[in-house]
Formats: sequence, structure tokens, C-alpha cells
Amino acid sequence: MPTYRFRLDGKNVSVHSEAEMPLLHALRNELRLHAQFGCSVNHCGACTVHLDGEPVRSCVTPVSEVAGRTVITRRAQEARPKPHPLQAALRRA
Repeated sequence: MPTYRFRLDGKNVSVHSEAEMPLLHALRNELRLHAQFGCSVNHCGACTVHLDGEPVRSCVTPVSEVAGRTVITRRAQEARPKPHPLQAALRRA
């Protein structure tokens, strides 16, 4: 099984899996991260992460696509000292 290395929430990680494994499953099962799970078919957006700064649905993004790249989860975004204005607005809602 190949190994895929990428940067996750500021840390270097590696995942041993098949190329087509969805990133969501790698985050939850291989890296034991509490990643959001929703519809699993690219509709609801609950599993959205940022891949090199662009939002992607982790339920349909193969882990092979993130190799050598940077993934930021919602958990890391929420931990920032100064939230994005949209995050701040949602917290107030």
C-alpha cells in the first residue's frame, strides 16, 4: 500500500492507504481525527476542508490528491486567535 505525506493543520502526517481512499476516511480512520461526516456524496458540505487554501469536500477527494499539499480542517480554522469574519458572524448567530 502506498504512503501519502501531506501537511495537516500545521503538522506533517502520512497515511498508508489505497490511492482512491477518500480523504475523509483517512482523516477519521487513519489519523483518528474527529472530521465532520455528512452525506458522503458531495452535497452537504459538512466534510469541507481547505486544500492549499481552496475548499474541497473531503468525502470525494482521494487521499492521493493531497500528497505533498496542505490540508486545513475546520477544527484548526476555529482555533485561530482571530477568526475569519464569517466564522465570527456564525458564532454570534
